[in-house]
Formats: sequence, structure tokens, C-alpha cells
Amino acid sequence: MAIDARWTRILVDDRRSLLYGPGTGRLYLLGRRETDDPRLRKVLGLGRSTFDSDLEDPAATVAHNAASLFGAASPPAPASLGAAYRLIDRSRSVLPFGHAVRLAAAAARRRSRRGGPGANGVIDRIDAIARAIHAVERDVGHADCYPRALLTAYLALSARAACRIAIGVLAPTRKMHAWCAVGGVVPYEPAPEHYLYRPLVVISLDP
Repeated sequence: MAIDARWTRILVDDRRSLLYGPGTGRLYLLGRRETDDPRLRKVLGLGRSTFDSDLEDPAATVAHNAASLFGAASPPAPASLGAAYRLIDRSRSVLPFGHAVRLAAAAARRRSRRGGPGANGVIDRIDAIARAIHAVERDVGHADCYPRALLTAYLALSARAACRIAIGVLAPTRKMHAWCAVGGVVPYEPAPEHYLYRPLVVISLDP
């Protein structure tokens, strides 16, 4: 499974930039000299990633939101997906984002090898992921972008579909958001808001 990561910095003023470390799971406000330090980049988990001064949003649109799936009849989500959602949500403070992405990709690869669902078509695939995520959040009882993005990546890769997962910031604030796009489309966000956030790290995953 191929993994390609790109990152950027977002200028706050003429001296400081916002930088995200996927290896630490933290957002940093750093001076220009610090952001240019290759040793610090390695510590933050950016050593093997590619700098992109114009990092684009991997998503062009959102397929489904809470309104579009309101009242949709769908069976309970598999208990394993609900457990995974809760585990991802609770482990974010101890398991950095970059490691979580790789674990999700490895789990999807194992599922795919065991004969997981294949990719029938882009539209069907995105719709199925959206309904699965919606059902999980309905059954779990809360919605959060972080486990949603990682679970979306897991389901996409399990269906042998490439995806791109992003972490962004609502600059100049420190409010962050995570989202995952399949073919340029976020399958599901309760209230679409990814477009408000500027990507700091985008990780491309190919099955």
C-alpha cells in the first residue's frame, strides 16, 4: 500500500507560521528559522514528507451530510466499526495522527486480503461509505471529524479505493479539522465545513 505525504506552513504574520506535526499530533506556532530546520521537521514527523508551498484541498465537495441522510433507513452499524470509532477517538492524545493513518491503512490491507468488499464504482463506493459512517455516528451517539476521517480512509482502502486524508487549520485560530476524500469527494460530514480549513498535511493512500 503506497503512502505519500505532503505538508505546508501557513503564515500568521511576517515572522511566524503554523505547522502541524503528524508524528506528534500537535499544532505549532514557529518562527521561520525553526520551520526551516530539518532536524525539527524530522522530530515532527515531516522528515520524509514533501513540502508543498501551495497545498491543495484534496476534496472538491461533500457527497452527504446529516440533512441528506436524515430519516434514512439503515441497519445498525457493525459493532466492530463502532468499537474502532470509539478507540480512535479515545487514543488521539497518545497515538499521533501519522501513526494512526498507517495503522488504519494496515488494517484495511488485512481486511482487503481476507476478501473485503471490492470497488464497484465511484458513486456506489462513496455512497456506501457515507451511509456506514452516518450509521456509526448515529449508533455511537456523537460525531467527531478525527475518527470519521480515519474510519473513512479505512473503509475506502478496504474497498480497494485510493483516498487522501487531510488535517487543516482555521487560520489564524488554532481550531483544527480532519477530513478524507475519495476521488475528490468527502463521503460524509454532518455539517460540511472542510472548505473553511486550510490543509497543513495531506496524506495520499493507494491500496
